Amino acid sequence: PFEIPKNWRWVRMGQIADLYTGNSINEQEKKAQYMNTEGVPYIGTKDIGFDGKVLYQNGVAIPKKHLSLFKKAYSNSILICIEGGSAGRKITLIDKTVCFGNKLCCITSYYEKIRYLFYYLQSPMFFEIFNQNKNGIIGGVSVNNLKNLIVPLPPLAEQQRIVESIDAIFRCIEKN
Repeated sequence: PFEIPKNWRWVRMGQIADLYTGNSINEQEKKAQYMNTEGVPYIGTKDIGFDGKVLYQNGVAIPKKHLSLFKKAYSNSILICIEGGSAGRKITLIDKTVCFGNKLCCITSYYEKIRYLFYYLQSPMFFEIFNQNKNGIIGGVSVNNLKNLIVPLPPLAEQQRIVESIDAIFRCIEKN
């Protein structure tokens, strides 16, 4: 795609992270079993803002007795919308465990700095690659296609420096 420093490498997303979609709940089932109940928050695309903020307390939760039926995204995972008008545009780094909808993809990296990956997924370069891979009537990217998208991967220490620089810029912006 383009030249990267010698100590960086191109990798496929599926080589550095686990990626999986969540579960859908039909409206009747949601109202009957999961509205205004105690449990793990259930997050849909509508609960993630374009600014990355998450509405955890949306009135929908999965009780402990039903948790085994749902996929979970654990704290410090990325959720990205992969289908519909918000595909590739709604993305967040969650700070608590949630169950999540089927139009969202959870990305969990055990080897790389998750914040580096989070920032990369918001880059114009990634958004262009993502859009080139959209298909179907609704417009989306399958998990398998997402796993095959390439990521420029610096060494861990460089990832950390990149993240710290971006975080510092955001802190300056927030102060003003």
